[in-house]
Amino acid sequence: MRYLLSMFIWVVIARWGYAELTLMAPEAIPAIDSALEVVQIPTHDKWADLEIVKVLKDKELLQAKLDHIANGTSESLDSEKLEGLLERL
Repeated sequence: MRYLLSMFIWVVIARWGYAELTLMAPEAIPAIDSALEVVQIPTHDKWADLEIVKVLKDKELLQAKLDHIANGTSESLDSEKLEGLLERL
């Protein structure tokens, strides 16, 4: 509970500081907004757009294809996509 209260107080102070900046130095707001956007932690609805998620999904696909090869099944493999995945990893 103490941690949540402390976090709440820091959020209130930060919002107050931002409001004061908009009054005293409005020309600095676009730069501050841009910096905040860069360091912002993405919400779960944007995770699929992150490059690391795409690479991990491709790695899972590659592992599935390698397992497919190791098992020796007769299905055909898309070799172009497999080579593309290897280049990205």
